[in-house]
Amino acid sequence: MVETDKEALLDTDVSMEMEAEIEEIDEEIKSFKMNEFKIGNQNFIFNAEDPIFTCTGEKKEKRELNDCGTCKIVSLTKKTMVFCQFCGDANCKDCCNKNRFYPRAKLDNNGEKPRGRICKLCDRKFLVRAILLESQAKV
Repeated sequence: MVETDKEALLDTDVSMEMEAEIEEIDEEIKSFKMNEFKIGNQNFIFNAEDPIFTCTGEKKEKRELNDCGTCKIVSLTKKTMVFCQFCGDANCKDCCNKNRFYPRAKLDNNGEKPRGRICKLCDRKFLVRAILLESQAKV
């Protein structure tokens, strides 16, 4: 019986060590959720709760900006604004020239997911999210 008590204590010590390790990992994961990333000279903060990750189609609300929503360098006019269909922000044509599937969209009549025009900022958010999810899975 004495040996059983010692084994139980050892198991508890290991469990406590694992709990401490899990807490450290949880803190790392929380810090991943607010990582900064760069596009050009601009710093942006990653938010895992961004609504672009759950959109089913084009964002209806558009936000006109004086400068490009991504590069912040190009001044925009009504004629030069290109709207991201994920976030709705105005961008220059160079920063909004890709297409991407809407993450939660239903298949269309052709059996394909609909795509929307996406700005560099939203596209980068999807890439950062994929990297974070991959690293969290490894942990």
